[in-house]
Amino acid sequence: MSPADVRLDRRIRADARGRELTSQERATLSRIRGITDSPWDPYDRRRRATREVPSGPLAMLPVAQLYARDVPCLRPPVGTDLLQVLWCPYAHGYEAALRTRLFWRASGEVTDVIADPPEPALVQSEYFVPNACRLHPENVTEYPRQEYTRQPVEGIDSTLREALDERYQYRYTSDLATAPGCKVGGWTPWDRTDAVAVRCTACDAPMDPLLTIASREWGGGSYSWIPLEDRTEDGGDPEAFEATGLTLGDADSQQLFVCSADPTHPHTARLL
Repeated sequence: MSPADVRLDRRIRADARGRELTSQERATLSRIRGITDSPWDPYDRRRRATREVPSGPLAMLPVAQLYARDVPCLRPPVGTDLLQVLWCPYAHGYEAALRTRLFWRASGEVTDVIADPPEPALVQSEYFVPNACRLHPENVTEYPRQEYTRQPVEGIDSTLREALDERYQYRYTSDLATAPGCKVGGWTPWDRTDAVAVRCTACDAPMDPLLTIASREWGGGSYSWIPLEDRTEDGGDPEAFEATGLTLGDADSQQLFVCSADPTHPHTARLL
């Protein structure tokens, strides 16, 4: 599908939430998904028309635009105050994480703003196209995960420890450690197998988490991380839960790391 078709598909589904699709809506969804016969089933790939992947260079998709004035922990390189993140909406080989590009810029020098930026003709998956949204950054305090131990983490006072009582490990991990969802900075969750140190490929210095791009804004057992305005009696608002429109890997998060010694060194992306 094209990025424009992905957005149209989502808009039709949002408008039809809680009711049956009209015949015109079904016809539009069938057309943009390339379905060639009936019955209508947008997820049946066997009925989809073949679309050739464009050859040659492809435009990347914008993922995030962050200003240092809004995100104090951004820590941009000297002379810059704006970060723009783009990625390729195609998986390359066996790479789990999508290929990303970071552009650090001085916002005062950006004078010619492109009103209609280029986009790829097609994307490999609709789940690689982020929903456009305005960000309202909020500072939160999170602690690192604590695996296979019940020892208190330095910095948590005795009052909080008493509140965690005998369920300390579970409550700590789900309610206080490694905030889920999209975030700048923060801690890194354990990898699929074990904690893995991320080192700079240019100078071997430790790399710091820069940006986490999440498939979901919270997970099971992490009710305390749901924003107050998005909480409901049975959990959280499903629209806010999947606000990005993304599904990376197995509903994972892609975390970008930058060199702690020089943020202009090549960054690293991990799927966690």
